[in-house]
Amino acid sequence: MNNRGELGCALLLVVMVLAGGIFLVIKAPWLLLAGPVTFILIILALIALADVFNDNVLVSSDEPGGFAARRIGLVNRLRSAINRPPLLQVPRARISYEERQLVKTASEMTVQILKTLPGSPVPESERIVLRQQAIEVPQNMAQVLWRLSRVRRIRNTLDLRTSEGKSDREEMDRLDHQLLTELQTALATLSGTPVNIMKLEQAQADRPSQRLLSDLSDANQHLHDISTAYEELHGTRASSS
Repeated sequence: MNNRGELGCALLLVVMVLAGGIFLVIKAPWLLLAGPVTFILIILALIALADVFNDNVLVSSDEPGGFAARRIGLVNRLRSAINRPPLLQVPRARISYEERQLVKTASEMTVQILKTLPGSPVPESERIVLRQQAIEVPQNMAQVLWRLSRVRRIRNTLDLRTSEGKSDREEMDRLDHQLLTELQTALATLSGTPVNIMKLEQAQADRPSQRLLSDLSDANQHLHDISTAYEELHGTRASSS
């Protein structure tokens, strides 16, 4: 008898809820749209929150820019507000896992530098510039990865049966090697910065803080230069074709 009573109460509750829902829809038809829209907004908010607190800073896509870049820009504003490293858009195609990890490691090194700087003996004026240079290194490395992906895409379309195709292939191989070398050099420079800041703290450094800033500045400049070299080569190829 108790089970029947509980079942009856449950059925009555369901009927009351359904009746209440029907009444609300009759009185306010817009609720039919508000419910799904609210649900979708909640799902999007949860996805955004997952991106905000995600430890993985890499977002792979087929092309730079687009919806992924707009989403990253929005999420990065939220991540900046809670002192999280920015998400970085990197190519999915023609780039190996190990090559993408170079950018991820650079981002992790930047986080270490930013944590070390506040208590370091680096002058405040230099500290601000050094911080900005450190932040730019992984961002520039991500851009170089896109150049590398495009170089490999062009290289895969070359006709090696012609002398011109073979010459272009050699040029693409050289640029591929240069891009990878600059990525590894920039990461090595960034990786050594926290240690050198600690040496400054212990008064054991064999070079002043200006040298640290110069090294990071040079790393960023080299990344810009190699990207410019690619753009010039790409423009020359486009105009000749």
